[in-house]
Amino acid sequence: MGSESQLGIVLSGGGSRAAFQVGVLKAIVEMKLPIRGSIISGLSAGAINAAFLGSQIHQPDQATLRLEQLWSSLSTDQVFSTRIFDLLKTGFKLIWDLSFGGIHHHTSTRALLKTEALRTLLQKHVNIEDLRRNIEAGEVAALTMAATDYSNGESVSFFDTKNLIHPWNRERRRAQVTQIHIEHVMASSAIPILFPPIAIGDRFFGDGCLRNASPLSSAIHLGSRKLIIVGVRKQSEAMKRLPDFQMPAFGRILSVLLNAILLDTTDFDVERMSRINETLQLLGKEQKSQTKLRPIDFVWITPSKDIGLMAKQNVHQLPFTLRYLLRGLGSKSESSEIASYLLFESDFCKRLIELGYSDAWARKSELESFFEKSDES
Repeated sequence: MGSESQLGIVLSGGGSRAAFQVGVLKAIVEMKLPIRGSIISGLSAGAINAAFLGSQIHQPDQATLRLEQLWSSLSTDQVFSTRIFDLLKTGFKLIWDLSFGGIHHHTSTRALLKTEALRTLLQKHVNIEDLRRNIEAGEVAALTMAATDYSNGESVSFFDTKNLIHPWNRERRRAQVTQIHIEHVMASSAIPILFPPIAIGDRFFGDGCLRNASPLSSAIHLGSRKLIIVGVRKQSEAMKRLPDFQMPAFGRILSVLLNAILLDTTDFDVERMSRINETLQLLGKEQKSQTKLRPIDFVWITPSKDIGLMAKQNVHQLPFTLRYLLRGLGSKSESSEIASYLLFESDFCKRLIELGYSDAWARKSELESFFEKSDES
């Protein structure tokens, strides 16, 4: 296990919303706050940033600069195919499976979008050899990312570290020590329904938030007692209420489903950790000695603006084919949440990076105090 002052960085999921994390990381590095030697935890799209940061953290300034350049030059077709042929082919296959799957006793549709482009992008920008060197050199104390095992529904926390840490097991979630590769990043960020399952060994995995009720636990199990948690949803963010008796469109239902899968778990886990910290403060010295629970100091940075609303303003940047399909799911309002996960376009990503950057700088005093306490522990 790490020391009592071991820092953990937790990057949660949310598709293109993860660009917000880049601005936060950039600000933290510019503040000259020490993140080398951290435990880095990524979930869903946060796993992309976690793997990139882990591979270049030995040069923090360069790491955040290159990460910013990557997201700022991104386009949707670098993440998944937007070709009309691919989208139509998937649509026709889905209709065929729904219509005739009972006759043929099999289906061939695994997801709505093809993500071979994302694998190519990751292979180009995430150097696995550099990641291994950083882990062996202690530049990264541990790297962990969660994925959901579709064969049994378990949440699996894959972790890579040079330290001797025994895997842990809890109800419907377990840990597995391994050398992190591109496939783990792909699996953790495979948004259910939209992105296809990813094979790791002889099993198939999907998004790391899908069955992960405790997204902060991996960093804590690996030794973190101080956490920087970067969310991708405004704390008071809520979807615009539908008028009474208005039947929700499919886009609205899918938006609620994706929010529940990708965004809610981190919020709930932070709330649970806060309650545990408050309870521990009420215990006397003897009572504290009789429990295994320990307080976790943390800073939780979330967007000051509603990213769903920002996506609504930028949805016109999506490729025409995707805009056309989203219109079939409902109004712009009802599908804007889905767009906020799929808007891998440079202008939108730049806006999120700028938002993360300014939101982190607004917390400068709190962050500096947090790191000072870490150093004194």
